[in-house]
Amino acid sequence: MPHCPPLKGVSLWGPKVDGDCASFVTAVLAAIAKHRPKLVVVAGRWANFSSDVRSPGDGGQAGRIADADSGQPIGLAEALRRTLDQLARHVEHIVLIGPVPELEYNAPATLVRALRGLSELPAVRRPDFERRQRLVLAALADVAAAGRALVLYPHAVLCDRVTCAVADGVRPLYSDDDHLSAFGAERVARALAPRLLKSLAVPVGTSGSP
Repeated sequence: MPHCPPLKGVSLWGPKVDGDCASFVTAVLAAIAKHRPKLVVVAGRWANFSSDVRSPGDGGQAGRIADADSGQPIGLAEALRRTLDQLARHVEHIVLIGPVPELEYNAPATLVRALRGLSELPAVRRPDFERRQRLVLAALADVAAAGRALVLYPHAVLCDRVTCAVADGVRPLYSDDDHLSAFGAERVARALAPRLLKSLAVPVGTSGSP
């Protein structure tokens, strides 16, 4: 569901939050408990609910996460722990996907103009990505350190120390300003697949978990 982070037991504040988000998450968790899949992948645009830097695309301010019962604010790490602990009761392997660098522009349209010599393809600076995702990366590191999930980071594939890739030649890696294209997703998946395949031999929560 758009604008609905996969987090259990929370209420969300934000300009685009759907009122049915909580019931949707509850339904998904119920389906997982019923069918007990071997692997669950958890992904979201985390910075939209955990960042002190506005979105580079639309300039939107991040929403906030609160405990659904008390209404008290909680951090992303706590919200993720609750969700992953619930999943761990029914799932053997949990993979958590980290943030994708966000852009200030539509990648395909801007790439076309650049290829025609009408404009340039602006660089996406890694320090800007890290500033926007500071709270998210800290929360994911906390989850990974506790062995609750294997955390995979798309930016480790897309970024070097200075910039993050937007295109590969004439092929855009994004379909807009924050979603990877099929080509970009395949590039990330191929690079991260070895870690995933290795982790599938070790259930979440055991001493050997990633």
